Amino acid sequence: MRNELKNGSPYPWVIYFYLGETTADMELELKKLPALLPDMRLGKVHCGRWTALCRDLHVSRYPLFAVFKCGGGHEIHHGRETAHDVANFARDSSAAPNIRVLAPPEFPDLLHSSHGKT
Repeated sequence: MRNELKNGSPYPWVIYFYLGETTADMELELKKLPALLPDMRLGKVHCGRWTALCRDLHVSRYPLFAVFKCGGGHEIHHGRETAHDVANFARDSSAAPNIRVLAPPEFPDLLHSSHGKT
């Protein structure tokens, strides 16, 4: 998925990261998302089964939504987990491809590179 996005895929992804069972209320919210985000792909990742992936993406709380953007970056949603709030975040996030999460190992390198100088 991330390689497809880096290589020009036109469809951002909204991924729901969770651990344990998804509540009935959350299942209802998840079912609303395809109608609210028809131009995005949706997915779910169980972090108990995909531990290394969740660790690499610094997923540290559950549930958590993230938008994986065209170009390869991603951004984590920190608001309410309602379908409308997630959809608004996803639309705004995908429209800003230059904003992305910086992993801890990337931050010092960015500060010392020419891109980090003002």
